[in-house]
Amino acid sequence: MMKHIFKHLTLAVVLALVLVTASCSDPTLRQVAKFETDLNAATSTAFTIVVGASQTNPPLISQADSVAIVRVLLQIEQGDQAAIAATQQLSTLSATGQTSLLATLGPIETAVDNAVQNGTVNIKDPATKTKVQTALLSIQALLNSGVALIKAAKTA
Repeated sequence: MMKHIFKHLTLAVVLALVLVTASCSDPTLRQVAKFETDLNAATSTAFTIVVGASQTNPPLISQADSVAIVRVLLQIEQGDQAAIAATQQLSTLSATGQTSLLATLGPIETAVDNAVQNGTVNIKDPATKTKVQTALLSIQALLNSGVALIKAAKTA
């Protein structure tokens, strides 16, 4: 069920991003849209790792840990969708748009930071733990670079 929901969210994000990048002439907004695409891809990869590890026999990650991490990934995905919707409304990155995007990404940053610090504590299988940590760190790095891009942008 979680996999089905996540696939629909991912498809919606990809379609929205195609619209943003196709209709946008502002280079900064195109970079923001690319960041949003990359965030979606990294989140999808992390989701695949977590769900796959929870469905092995025996499971490499407990159901409780899987659900906790997937909740964070869904929060990221929903935040990414909100950021995409905000980006679609912009023709240039105004100060208001910049503030709106940063406010949308703030809760995602907090959730990812918490997941990086605590999300893999109970994963017993070392290889799975490393894969999940690497995926979460990748998302964290993308968020950090995306937020830095938005903050550094000269607003219209």
